[in-house]
Amino acid sequence: MASSQEPTEALGEATKLLDSGNRIKALEIVSGFLKQHRDNAEAWYLLGILKDDVAEQTSALERALYYDPAHVKARQRLRTLQRKSQNRTKAVVVSIIVILVILAWIALGYAISPPRLIDTVTPAPRNTSTVPTPTQESLPGAMNVPAGFALKV
Repeated sequence: MASSQEPTEALGEATKLLDSGNRIKALEIVSGFLKQHRDNAEAWYLLGILKDDVAEQTSALERALYYDPAHVKARQRLRTLQRKSQNRTKAVVVSIIVILVILAWIALGYAISPPRLIDTVTPAPRNTSTVPTPTQESLPGAMNVPAGFALKV
């Protein structure tokens, strides 16, 4: 197993496996190595690359920097993860603001001019012509509408 190897050999093998795309085997080697070498910054850095979960990546990279504050690659990768996290947070905040603005716009529009769901009976325009207005009795099947009002259609 990799834990019985020297640190440079085990981590070199894990790095080669990672470069060739065999992440699972590389993760097994690094995890096994860390069981016996908990204070190895390079192993924590590799674990930070191999983990899929962002929280686990961040934790491993922070551990690498704890054991070796000058570990440049770990610091760079941690900054990249933090920037991505900040960008996601900003995107969520912007989305929420846009939704709130749209909802406020809709609410304000209804407050100023509520939508008319149905047309109601409205006063008929004054008839200035000399043409006689039909009466209820003269229109078969007509609705009972008060005099002086007409239905909008």
